[in-house]
Amino acid sequence: CVLASAGYFVAYYGADNQTACYPGTYQPSTGGYGCIEASQGHYVPYNASVLQFECSIGTFQPYYGTTYCLNATAGHYVDQPASASQTACSLGTYNPLDGSHSPDDCLDTDPGHFTDDSGMSYQRECTLGTYQPASGQSSCLDTEPGYFVNSYASLSQIPCGKGTYQPNASTDFCYSADVGHYVDTVGAANQTACLPGTYNQNSGSATSDTCIDADPGYFTDSSAMYFQISCQPGTFQPSYGQTACVDAEPGHYAPDYGLYEQVACEPGTYNTEHGSSNSSACIDTGPGYYTPEHGSSQPTACAAGT
Repeated sequence: CVLASAGYFVAYYGADNQTACYPGTYQPSTGGYGCIEASQGHYVPYNASVLQFECSIGTFQPYYGTTYCLNATAGHYVDQPASASQTACSLGTYNPLDGSHSPDDCLDTDPGHFTDDSGMSYQRECTLGTYQPASGQSSCLDTEPGYFVNSYASLSQIPCGKGTYQPNASTDFCYSADVGHYVDTVGAANQTACLPGTYNQNSGSATSDTCIDADPGYFTDSSAMYFQISCQPGTFQPSYGQTACVDAEPGHYAPDYGLYEQVACEPGTYNTEHGSSNSSACIDTGPGYYTPEHGSSQPTACAAGT
């Protein structure tokens, strides 16, 4: 009997011919009664093969008995021959191409981008409220308070301008300064309240000069006021920028709201009160009494014989 040739086999008794090994198998020896499956990382593309072939760099094969190798997929590479697996590009890198054969084929992410998983075939843009100034990064940076990012793939954060502020991180906008406040710096995390004695009716103010002194006859008794308060009857205020009103003095009165001066009681009237609601008017002198001058706080009794 004749021995089966290499690359062939005879699987049963009484054979009058030999059978070629099928693609995906091989037989390096003579007299074989079977064929050997191609190993992982190898392949056999045709019949009657006496050997298996290594997958080249850039390709791999995880299965036995195959007729071809697989190209490294995008986001991966194979840098060794006869490889059973591919290697994923690391965090901060990506690879858009198939069949890569070197870790150098994994590209660092561009500034403004990131990859947060291995084996990425593309880089991701930093989203609103985040930025990334460096290349080869696995994440983006959140904006700090006082800053914002309102576009994708940003390389830097933007400071809030004067008249605006942002108390939070990771945002894509700034707040306008509220009424009663102002922001006079760039990159502010907070707004500044107008001081007592001042007020501001406008939003988005960029300087402390927008806090206006309360007018005479008016006051503001707390910070962050956006309106001034008129003095009540019985009180007045002669100065700008005050936090309270002054009570009308005895012998005087303040008959209306928002007065900047008190009024002296006329002759024939008087006012004993100081800072009460009665200071809004004077009292006529009663029978047996008189007040000959302006600003009297007490009536004078008529003398004996008058």
